[in-house]
Formats: sequence, C-alpha cells, structure tokens
Amino acid sequence: MTIASAKMGRKEFLQTSSVLVAGLMVMPSSFLPKKMQRLSFSTLGCPDWTFQQITDFAAQHGYAGIEVRGLLRQMDLTQCPEFKTVEARGATIKRMKEK
Repeated sequence: MTIASAKMGRKEFLQTSSVLVAGLMVMPSSFLPKKMQRLSFSTLGCPDWTFQQITDFAAQHGYAGIEVRGLLRQMDLTQCPEFKTVEARGATIKRMKEK
C-alpha cells in the first residue's frame, strides 16, 4: 500500500484486523508482562533428605510449595516425627510458612 492509497477498504481492514487478533491469540505472552512462575517439587526426588534440608532447599531456590510424599525413605507420613502429632504438624506448618 502506498501513501497515495492510504485509505483502507472495509474488506482490507477486516482481513488485517483478523490476522492481528489471531496473532494475539496464538502468542499472547509476547505482549504481556512476564510473571514469575510459582513452582513446587516432590520429596520423592530427595528420599534421603531431612525435612530441614527440604525446606531449606525450597527456600533457597524460590519454590512456592513442597509435595511431601515421604521423608527419609518413610512413605507413611504419620510415622514421621514432623507429622506424628497435632503439635508436630502445627510446628511443621509454621516452619514451612516461615520459609
């Protein structure tokens, strides 16, 4: 299109607009500000770590959550000291919130 023919017809306008809208639908993230992803990890990947090591690692690496599937190779969390009693669970939750 040249400067002399700067007027755009309805058909051209609709075609151009639809291409732009389709582009936004396909790749909207390129036009939006980037957000930091909130990640978590599972304790299945660190079977020999103590709960203190797990929470320290999560805090140091910016994880937002931990999927506690086992501790020190114990898969029954009710047998782990951090989850055995109501008081212990409260202290565990408090420690996680602090981290």
